[in-house]
Amino acid sequence: MASMSKAVSSLAALILVERHSVDLDSNDALSEVLPELKLGNGGATDWIWEGGMDEAGKRKKRRATVGITLRHLLLHCAGFGYDFTTEEIRDETEPLGSIPPLSSGAIAAFDIPRVFESGTAFLYGCSTDWIGQFIIRLSGLTLREAYQTLVFTPLGVKPGALDSFVTTQLHLNRSTVAAKISEGQFVAIPVELTPQYEGTPPEGFATLASAALLGTLPAYATVIESFLHGSAPAPRLAVPNAKPLISPALWADATSDGLAKLGLSLPTPCIKTTIPQFSADVGPIFPAPAGDADGGAGDGWTMLQTAYNRQVSATGMSVGTHGWAGIANSYFFVDAEAGVGGVILAQFLPFWDAGMLEAREEFGRLVFEFGRD
Repeated sequence: MASMSKAVSSLAALILVERHSVDLDSNDALSEVLPELKLGNGGATDWIWEGGMDEAGKRKKRRATVGITLRHLLLHCAGFGYDFTTEEIRDETEPLGSIPPLSSGAIAAFDIPRVFESGTAFLYGCSTDWIGQFIIRLSGLTLREAYQTLVFTPLGVKPGALDSFVTTQLHLNRSTVAAKISEGQFVAIPVELTPQYEGTPPEGFATLASAALLGTLPAYATVIESFLHGSAPAPRLAVPNAKPLISPALWADATSDGLAKLGLSLPTPCIKTTIPQFSADVGPIFPAPAGDADGGAGDGWTMLQTAYNRQVSATGMSVGTHGWAGIANSYFFVDAEAGVGGVILAQFLPFWDAGMLEAREEFGRLVFEFGRD
């Protein structure tokens, strides 16, 4: 599922926000759970790379002046990036630099300097892994337990159908990941999963919330279906004592255009790749209507870590439709106004493949043609 895990991580975090009355907009509240993110603490995240090198050949950086909030983390506005979205992180990550790769599972891989002041821009990155730590520390559970207890069981997801640990069942049904080498030609590639922890990870390591989950399409669709019901399980499942996982007010905030509230939009492209073998440049997220001069640029982002559609799309998606993707060319969308959603999965790189995007758009058209209530 790769980054399609992010929406589940957001939902788990927001459940805990409500249960523990955490202020989404306070650095003090966030740092009570994550002291590493306290403004002025002097740690790695308290620094911002300025660009360029100093006389000693080290990357220039300065102290941050704006505190990170949980809302900023959820909106990818805290200044954290990935190696494939940020030249600074790519060049400072092993073997070029000293930061361990995110695939190592080391907390030091995301306990790093940032690229800009929190709340001032959008950058897709490892904010989600701090959200994972927020879930673990506030709940007292492992990330695997938190997903199951807070999200999957209440939504009626079948046991074992979505998991952050590769069980025997998931391993036996695991698909092959391929690399597209030319049009119509693919070659299977080995994919190293981040370290797997059935229980508590060793000190200094973590199950990475950025891309934690493996599972089946029907199981993930069950989660997406709950998004059409305000975070409540789908009525067809007849889950005992079914109710929304978070309040209507918080759900409305979580699914609104959080970037707009900060005066921001997704950049064009919203991901400028630094590793083209891994991902192409990404965007626009929603196919633009005919005659749209800016090509659909300027979409928003939600606290569910999904892109937010600001105009009726070429495939008929309503304003307020939101959705995102997994790095192996998997995509989902939720149009609550129309009462439809969809998930389409593939397992090949690089991400944002033109042919797969055509398939995604045709899939969206079919959903809107045949799937409306």
